[in-house]
Amino acid sequence: MLSTKIKRIIIVFAIIIFIVLALFIGFRVGFSFITSQNERELAIEAMQKESQMQEVTQGTQGSAEPTPAYTDQNGNAYTMPRHVKQDTPNAVEVYIDSSMGISEIADLLKEKGVIADAMPFRVIAELNGFGGRFQRGTHFVLNGMDYNEIMYNLALPAETIWVTFPEGYSYVDIKRRLREVGVNFDETEMDRLMNSPSSFTDYSFITGIPIDQPGRIFMLEGYLFPDTYQFDLNASEETIIRTFLRNLDLKLTAEIRDRADNMGMTLDQVLTMASVIQNESGVIQEDYLVSRVFHNRLDQGMLLQSCATTNYLRQLNGQPKVWAATAEDIASDSPYNTYRFEGLPPGAIGNPGLEAIKAALYPDLSEPNLLYFVAKGDGTNAFANTLAGHEANIEKYSGNWDTPRT
Repeated sequence: MLSTKIKRIIIVFAIIIFIVLALFIGFRVGFSFITSQNERELAIEAMQKESQMQEVTQGTQGSAEPTPAYTDQNGNAYTMPRHVKQDTPNAVEVYIDSSMGISEIADLLKEKGVIADAMPFRVIAELNGFGGRFQRGTHFVLNGMDYNEIMYNLALPAETIWVTFPEGYSYVDIKRRLREVGVNFDETEMDRLMNSPSSFTDYSFITGIPIDQPGRIFMLEGYLFPDTYQFDLNASEETIIRTFLRNLDLKLTAEIRDRADNMGMTLDQVLTMASVIQNESGVIQEDYLVSRVFHNRLDQGMLLQSCATTNYLRQLNGQPKVWAATAEDIASDSPYNTYRFEGLPPGAIGNPGLEAIKAALYPDLSEPNLLYFVAKGDGTNAFANTLAGHEANIEKYSGNWDTPRT
């Protein structure tokens, strides 16, 4: 019989062989997995290049879809992973925040029912190197996709939307447009930020906003520069506002800032006047004439009497815009009612474009005595130097004011 000592040696030796064999098998399996993943990535890259080539050579002729399959030099066949987008039927939205790691992403996928178990996803993501490649932002996947397809979609650039905001759009218009194109945001938080200029003082023009002006509705109205922007579908409220402010900062050149100083106007006053000009003028050519009227009226201590300002109040109250202020509009006790309160309104009534901003700073010089204008009902205005001329224009064009104003 074998001694106890020899038995122990044999058992230890057997355990060592088992461990070495297990490590060898594990290494082979892991190496094979990593190799297959690498081959799969190379195949995907090759298919992407082939798709791009086909789009260039065939896209203009409206020919068939690019070939979705690829065979490597070893005869292994691969299929191009599906790129799931917002309009893909049954797409599941996944938003990756910058603070999220693989574990949080796996938990989110499980929570949304995309995967049944988070642990295998974490392990595979770490093994195949996808962990550091997931892109911040909004993505879409499908229930039932394999892990590789899910990871492929999460590593693609985030889904974004391009949206255009016309000149003169108010903050209310901007919120409506963002909702229409599918951008998700918390309206309460956005409203709070619009009245929190202290959150954006890294932009120098923000510090010039008067914080003690009574009756001002949205502090940052007028500062959301109208343009075409690209937003993530789940962009934060602060990111959305900063996108507008960043563009405005570029547009407010040294020339504009110096001209405002020379005119004795703050940038806030310039943007406020420009917003009224923008909403009173239907064509660029008239911006400077409207500006002349407003500057003359302010210089002479006259009321602005702009129906654009009362239309702003109507919009906030859910009422349609009109060509001429109604008796009820004129009686409004709001400081935005320029038929009743002197000077500029307490804040902008919309977000002016660059031409309207320039018009506020460079009123027309060819007709220096203009004091009145009236809407023709087609988007343009008739101007006059005298009250008699103005009344004649009202009589001539008031019949056109029954048409809806947009």
